Amino acid sequence: SLIKNQGLRFLGITALPDFDLMKSCRDNPDLSFFVFLSDTDINMISDSLKLSNNLKKYLKTLIEIKNMPVPHKKEEIKDILNISDEKIFRDYLRIAKLPATQLSEIEKLLDEIISNCEPYRINDLNIKGKTLKKIGFSGEEIGRALERARIYVLSHPDKNNKEDLIDFLRP
Repeated sequence: SLIKNQGLRFLGITALPDFDLMKSCRDNPDLSFFVFLSDTDINMISDSLKLSNNLKKYLKTLIEIKNMPVPHKKEEIKDILNISDEKIFRDYLRIAKLPATQLSEIEKLLDEIISNCEPYRINDLNIKGKTLKKIGFSGEEIGRALERARIYVLSHPDKNNKEDLIDFLRP
């Protein structure tokens, strides 16, 4: 076989990929490539093959998502969206090999998050660093406070307003 004869070992590929899964990703060459490389060292291979920075970022983000626990709640999906985006997360769902009912539930929650424009990033907060500075936060405290507010808003999207966030962040 190609693997046993050292044919792909120079790329760090030690096992054959799931070709059926690769076929199901035919419409997305980047995702198909990820499936092909899923059990290898992406960093080494992406450097060896001189991949674009965008493709490297895409592959690394898919690996990060793959290594996270499968989400069951909106808050967990929002945490994944915070490190990726909707497209990458949907790509992950295509290859995750989840039971149909679980996949359907995750997709339903994801659709709700997107259609309701629910906040999950610091940029989605209705409070900015300038406001925190005005009420006494400084330097790195501002970044930590915004991240605390982001995490709070994941499970309390109705509290994503300036007044409630200031009340939450004040000691």
